[in-house]
Amino acid sequence: HSFPTRRSSDLRGRIQQVFRDIIRFCCDFSHPGGDIAVHTNLRDGFVYIDIVESRSRITEEQLHDMFIPYQFHGMGVSGLFLAVTEKIIKAHDGTIDVHRGPEGTTHLSIGLPFKAP
Repeated sequence: HSFPTRRSSDLRGRIQQVFRDIIRFCCDFSHPGGDIAVHTNLRDGFVYIDIVESRSRITEEQLHDMFIPYQFHGMGVSGLFLAVTEKIIKAHDGTIDVHRGPEGTTHLSIGLPFKAP
């Protein structure tokens, strides 16, 4: 399969969609009774938004395939959602990363360049 290519200008401005979809994604993959926390941090010219799930249902295998088009499936997610999300973040000169934290927490971290007004 090939991943559709879009110009960066088409992807800019879709950052609100990214955060709305990421929060919905985290809710869908969280076990009942789990917590989702959002933390922000400003460092080295970037604002980092860290979303932490306390009781995620994402498997270790899924964690490694999250941003590969058509590889990540489950809970109604098509396999393109996170690949498109990554492309939008990169169109904003940002970064996105996911990893397992202590006690089984899942951390999704988005870094975006920050320029003070």
